[in-house]
Amino acid sequence: MTEDKAHNTLEDFIKKMKAPDSNISYAAIVADPLDVENFIIEYGTYDAGGGFYFETELNDQQTEDFKNELFLEYGLKENTKDFRSVVTNSSEGKLLNHHPLKEKIRPLKAGISVSDLRSIMKSGTLGILFSVQENTKTYLLSNMHVLAYYKEEAGSSLNPKKEQEEIVQPSRSDSANINYENSPFIIGKTVWKRFDGIIDAAVAVLYNDVVSLGGFFNAEIELNPFIYTRLKLNRTVIKYGRTTGLTDGKLISVNAAIRLENPYPTVNREGKYMVFTDQIMTSNMADPGDSGSLLIDEQRKQGIGLTFADINFNDKALLSHKIRNFDPPGRTFHNKLQNIITALEKGDNYDGNSHPLHFNQFI
Repeated sequence: MTEDKAHNTLEDFIKKMKAPDSNISYAAIVADPLDVENFIIEYGTYDAGGGFYFETELNDQQTEDFKNELFLEYGLKENTKDFRSVVTNSSEGKLLNHHPLKEKIRPLKAGISVSDLRSIMKSGTLGILFSVQENTKTYLLSNMHVLAYYKEEAGSSLNPKKEQEEIVQPSRSDSANINYENSPFIIGKTVWKRFDGIIDAAVAVLYNDVVSLGGFFNAEIELNPFIYTRLKLNRTVIKYGRTTGLTDGKLISVNAAIRLENPYPTVNREGKYMVFTDQIMTSNMADPGDSGSLLIDEQRKQGIGLTFADINFNDKALLSHKIRNFDPPGRTFHNKLQNIITALEKGDNYDGNSHPLHFNQFI
């Protein structure tokens, strides 16, 4: 289908995804492997796995050929399983195996373990350090669900819209039996955050006595200090995260939507589920704890996204138009970095007040 038709079709999928009883987990515009001028919709369901939506009528041999091209293009294999979508923030309270990215690391660098001070059951990733035009301080970027604590219970006074969270490195779940109060593990506090169906991001300012050098911990990753806004399909991308370290993947879609459980239902009043749209979708390149990792276009050495969610496959799947039994090996979803920076510079903060910060460059 044409690009315009694909966009309209994706909007139809998104409307269905927003229904309370929807079984659609994600949908994304991807390239048609048989026609570079056209597009198809890759989608997933909670109960029947994944599929592709396209409009061309194919005979049996054409269908088989198309299936083989899809398998080759998107890394699929036969006899798949069902899947679920999850925010990639939780290590489920387990102290994971010893790993340098989960230790106290100074000077601070990108890719290491962080969380808010009060959360003891999660870990995420310090995505990148950067500077702004307003002052000479150093800031860090990660996900809001990594840096903002909120406990959903009656009478709770903790509200991520208003709280300025103190940030610790490493995260609480990565460092058992440590007294964090007034400790050198506290590195800064949040000054901006959003969780709105397009962006899951937060920015913290580092305290003056915290030493940071920038760059990535124990990895030679060349990074252009400025943001890249031209996203191209099939490019090789990399990320450096607290759990899996340096991984690479393929940029499959620049217009994807994913349906997730809402961690802040009584705060943003979006209900039990939220649909995030205008996302980047890549091949599987993250695990829980990698949330907040910076997604980088490997060829251009420029940041393009912020890792926040993934798809895990567990049972069976079907493909529409007679193409059945394929196994997507997983998908990872990333906020577009340009959307984050635009919101940050407008001062669109989750507390409803304006706190603009104008991005200068990555450190």
